Amino acid sequence: MLISFEPPDISAEIVYTDTSKIPINAPVKEEVYHALLEKKQKLDSARIKEKKILSALEVDKLTNVLYNFGYTSTKSYKGYLLGEAGGYRCYNPRNAVVFLDENGLIAEYIEICFECQRTEESSEKIGIGELCENKFELIRKYFRATGIKYGTANAHNFKS
Repeated sequence: MLISFEPPDISAEIVYTDTSKIPINAPVKEEVYHALLEKKQKLDSARIKEKKILSALEVDKLTNVLYNFGYTSTKSYKGYLLGEAGGYRCYNPRNAVVFLDENGLIAEYIEICFECQRTEESSEKIGIGELCENKFELIRKYFRATGIKYGTANAHNFKS
């Protein structure tokens, strides 16, 4: 299935107590992140904005974009990340491709940030295929064509 979701608020107030010395009970801002996508867990539908369960034909179209588009180059681009040239390194994902097992638990996923064109895969078994300049645009258009609008807008307006 394809999904869109709100990025979580990753800051929360936490009280630390240092038991080795004088107790310190001071609120400290720290990042707290409860992942929406974790293998072998149920997908939290309350955090999902949009979802589209794909038919077999739609899965074929998606895998065609993921694995049959790319390029072969004679130059080495090892370490190069798309989006670096534009300075966008946000990684604030709002979209994902999610594969559920027969029990409805997350088996694999590809989390996508269309803003900085980065992904996070659940394992080496799953991936986005070979990257090329237009691949993220093709994937973005695929999401939009299936009705997933949030996080997939043109330019840098990612709220619609």
